[in-house]
Amino acid sequence: MRDHLFEVDTTPPFLDTTRIMQRADEVGAIQRMLTDPQTMTVVLVGNAGTGKSTLAALLYHRLLMAKNAGLPAPHHLVWLRMSAYTTFPDMLAGLLKSLHAPEPDFALLKPQQQISSLLRAFRRNRENALVVLDQFEELVHSERKELQDIDTHDSELSTLFFEMLQTNLGNSRVLLTSREMLFDEQNSEGGSVRSYLVSRISTPEGTALLQRYGLNASSEELSMIWQRCSGLVFALVLFCALVHVSDVTPTTLLHSNEYQALWQGDVLTNLIALLFRRVTLMQRHMLRGLSLFDEPVPQSAVMATMSNGNQSLDKVYGEQFINRFNRELQTLAQLSVLQVVSLPDKEMRFALHPVLRQYILEHYIDVETENVDGQGVASLGVSGPLNPMQTNPEAQHIALAAGHRQVANYYCALMKEQYPPREQRTGLQDVTPLIAAIRHLCLGYQWQAASDLLFAEGLHQSLPRWGAWRTLAGLYVALISPSGMIQRRDEGLVTSLLATLYGQLGDYSQSQNYFDRALAIQHEVKDVRGEAVTLANRGELCRMHGETAQAQQYFEQAIALGKSQNVSNRQDIHLRSIVLHNMGLLYHIEKEYATAFNCYIHALRLTYQLQEQYDKGTILTNLGLLLYEQGRHRESFAVLLAALHLRQSLQDSGTTLLARFLFGVEQKMGAEAYKHLCEQAIATQEEVFAQLMATQTPA
Repeated sequence: MRDHLFEVDTTPPFLDTTRIMQRADEVGAIQRMLTDPQTMTVVLVGNAGTGKSTLAALLYHRLLMAKNAGLPAPHHLVWLRMSAYTTFPDMLAGLLKSLHAPEPDFALLKPQQQISSLLRAFRRNRENALVVLDQFEELVHSERKELQDIDTHDSELSTLFFEMLQTNLGNSRVLLTSREMLFDEQNSEGGSVRSYLVSRISTPEGTALLQRYGLNASSEELSMIWQRCSGLVFALVLFCALVHVSDVTPTTLLHSNEYQALWQGDVLTNLIALLFRRVTLMQRHMLRGLSLFDEPVPQSAVMATMSNGNQSLDKVYGEQFINRFNRELQTLAQLSVLQVVSLPDKEMRFALHPVLRQYILEHYIDVETENVDGQGVASLGVSGPLNPMQTNPEAQHIALAAGHRQVANYYCALMKEQYPPREQRTGLQDVTPLIAAIRHLCLGYQWQAASDLLFAEGLHQSLPRWGAWRTLAGLYVALISPSGMIQRRDEGLVTSLLATLYGQLGDYSQSQNYFDRALAIQHEVKDVRGEAVTLANRGELCRMHGETAQAQQYFEQAIALGKSQNVSNRQDIHLRSIVLHNMGLLYHIEKEYATAFNCYIHALRLTYQLQEQYDKGTILTNLGLLLYEQGRHRESFAVLLAALHLRQSLQDSGTTLLARFLFGVEQKMGAEAYKHLCEQAIATQEEVFAQLMATQTPA
């Protein structure tokens, strides 16, 4: 199982004390900034490779050691690393959970409510926190966020979050790492936001770092290496790795005419380019494989990318090959070419520095990549251009797609081996490999396979129940044009579901656009039932926005289309149940209680027939609320308590709202009167349900 919250990694980088420079002066300076009463947020700003994440991790571990020793330290120490798929709601939900202040139904709250929940957690007495948000630019500028330009909720939420970071956080503090400054310090209230520029380490620190990596060079050469690498930590590390893998002396790299191109232009990129060409063929395959992952992964994942994702390398190549694989992987880790994530009693995981990963993805097939079991590698030369010749972009895309398909196979195999089957899943932690597999199938141009997997595993039903609305919307967007391409009938279904999701997320305009698109596709392919479902969902969205006449029209059209098929299978009965329930809600709002009651009862009977427990819990809740409004309190509570028990057993996200209603009634009635009412309701529950189910309703 993974050790992180959904879409957000909570594991700080592993610090090898034998290699990492402690940078005590810088860490101390950052800590003093964070203890300034006027400073709420500090941003570590610097170019890639300067060591921003390492500095943040050094401070994090310093405070963790102080806390473990009983010395003054924040009550909560939280580390969250952003990924390409992290959204603001993901981050905020992860923060609240890490601060032991989770908010039920968080995804359904309005942006202002979400920020208020986080602010309350920050301001708790005696529970101050230091929150580190690493690689924050991934959250702000990721190009892969399918919803970044169209999700108004996220846009509003990001604005409110930035405003919150500039307000009073109590005794809590936030530390960000980013490649660019995200705030205007001059306009921040009372200097509440401050930046710390991470540019380069000093000459003594750079020299010491090179020596720690075993570099054998004179003091003058060590100083020259620091200067040519501009004091960038990652560049210095790459130089040491290059010396190790190429058996070229530092003197040669510094002074030989063959290597002068190394020191011209972007030195960091040049070092990466040459190192990528000089590692062994097997190591190059390892790096290529790791570049495809968006998270730290174990050794088995790297192996999977070299064996079609679903075979054991020992069966393919033999034990001798496996031993060599392990040695070469460890060599890359020891050279810090790979980032290592290590937790007690957990399998070690590996990742690439973002700059190295980006380079490999951009030059995926620019360097010769013959079979991994080949015996030799042709000489690549040292005097030619450092940046490989550009290959055909189409060939590059095809190669990347093939790699992503291997990664998808790995995640599918992982799901089968280590995660519960569909009927035993209780939350997002049980489906993370499935979500990853679907994403990588889309990146591998296997959109239909991704769509089939999503629906076969029931993610279209489970993800909304677990609050992962935007995650599901992102998967849908990746499946349909212009991003993807699936069968036309499936495109109609996915577009309809996406329209419904946008409506639930509050983007009414976008929802209507997708409803129009879905209905056009379903009419084109003569998907009558699909049209009926889309009309029912569209009617429900209109009902939620107070457009009662339009909602009723859509509901009636949906029922008429359902009847026109002259069939009575499970799906059509289920659709009729949903539409009747939604029409009940419509009449309920209009206080036409008798008609609403009949709709609820009719829908409830259908759920009993279908054994649809989630729908049953929802209908019972609204039926109970209707009875309460009519003053039939004993009957109401008999129904509502049954609904609460059922929805709690299903871990239904709507349970919280019902519990809040009951708590409000208790506060209004008083504890004793409320207890008496509950006892009466439970004692007569069986009788009440018998009477309700025996009620005569129009067909």
